[in-house]
Amino acid sequence: MESRAINNVVDVLKNVENYVEKVVSIVKKLEDVVDLVDTFAFEKIRILISEAIKIDTEADNFRRSIVENLLPLVRDEGVRESLRILLRMVDHVSEWIKSCLRYIDLVPLTSIPTSIRKHMVSLLKLSRSGVEILKNCVDSLEKKKFVEAYSCGRKLEEIEEEADRVLHEAQREIIANAQRFENIAYILFLNEMLKSLEIATDYEEDAGDTIRSLSLQLSKYLS
Repeated sequence: MESRAINNVVDVLKNVENYVEKVVSIVKKLEDVVDLVDTFAFEKIRILISEAIKIDTEADNFRRSIVENLLPLVRDEGVRESLRILLRMVDHVSEWIKSCLRYIDLVPLTSIPTSIRKHMVSLLKLSRSGVEILKNCVDSLEKKKFVEAYSCGRKLEEIEEEADRVLHEAQREIIANAQRFENIAYILFLNEMLKSLEIATDYEEDAGDTIRSLSLQLSKYLS
């Protein structure tokens, strides 16, 4: 692959890393929201949610710019398609995190039993860890550390498996505490919130699989 084509791939990877960093910021905002529940700082919570939605909009525009302006410059069709899939998977992560944010307006967080909120915090941490690993994976690709990037895939598999386990435990707690909720709709919305976080880790795992493919593809050109 000629020098200009290589530079195009590296430019895309740098921008993908910046995009993933924006998604990390969204998850962190959601973590901050959950941390503030017991303080009853509702105005601060509202501001954090607004900031998260704003970052999500910026991230979506940034991703669209990469797809429209940078991906066409990548000449290798296989690499270009893998990068497109990677961006799509990270976009799905962002969308499911945002889905969780939407439910926050519908479920009184202070009414969520501590045992269930503990699982929500665990799922958030797993989601954030997954996105941070993805960011490191892309950085490894950019720095031509292909073996390191390839190994990230297994870490993301482990995160998804743990998230699946935590979700199951959380759903058992929801059933056990069902009588404590004033409205059955709260139970449905809370379950959807938790499922959104677990689904985000599914897409993180899928993104990890794409990273593995890119590691093999790019090792031929960037080594």
